[in-house]
Amino acid sequence: MKKTILILALLSAACATQQPCTMARPSLNATLWMQTSAEYQAVTREVYSTALRTLDEAAADKSWTAATEQKSVDPSMPPAIILDLDETILDTSGHQVKLIRSGETYSEPGWHEWAMNDKSRAIEAAHDFLLEVQKRGVAIFYITNRLKSEEEPLRASLARLGFPLAADNLITKGARPDWDSSDKSARRAWVASKYRVIMLFGDDLNDFANAKGKTLEQRDAIVREHANDWGRKWFALPNPVYGSWEQTLLNGAKGCDQIKRKMEMLKE
Repeated sequence: MKKTILILALLSAACATQQPCTMARPSLNATLWMQTSAEYQAVTREVYSTALRTLDEAAADKSWTAATEQKSVDPSMPPAIILDLDETILDTSGHQVKLIRSGETYSEPGWHEWAMNDKSRAIEAAHDFLLEVQKRGVAIFYITNRLKSEEEPLRASLARLGFPLAADNLITKGARPDWDSSDKSARRAWVASKYRVIMLFGDDLNDFANAKGKTLEQRDAIVREHANDWGRKWFALPNPVYGSWEQTLLNGAKGCDQIKRKMEMLKE
């Protein structure tokens, strides 16, 4: 507790002297872990290897569905999987490196500029998995919160990296009037109206269910409610750098108050 109080005091002093927490570099370790650690590579391999071992069973079981938006299952529907993109199959940590080195904070205009000149790298385990999915004749859909205006460079990156692409399988935010929300439920429902969705992949709880605006306790409840789906129908990739978990934690805090808020939420 004394250590926490001391760090909070140091952060307050940094803010008072117009040094807005750049000393903390909050995402430095997390970004380095994702870029350099063998452990990160092992976890991504584990996730996609587990999914591959379950894929044939899921495709063969005509009652199998992973989408909560799929209220009833038509056994004649072809099987499909849905994946998020950033930090699920694409490594966009280069954008985070730019922020760390420049001392900048995340901004929508800054991200848009990066996305329009996309330099994403493939998450190798995801690439290998999707080629196997394609061989098995299971449809692949990407549901991303990148904007419709960012679709062209994104599609170019997916092609450059060798990911399976089709005319209609990249579903961006705002591509249709009812798809203008970061909540992906409407877009999952669209896929579920045509396909039996057998697996979901993402790095954020909202890639699996509508967690928008939910409290920490409500988010935990969603995880517990679907305890039997994780590692069977739902597959989560690790992302300690950013996500809706952080937005929920911060509860609107800005600047140095974000670091203070995070320090206060630590459990001894």
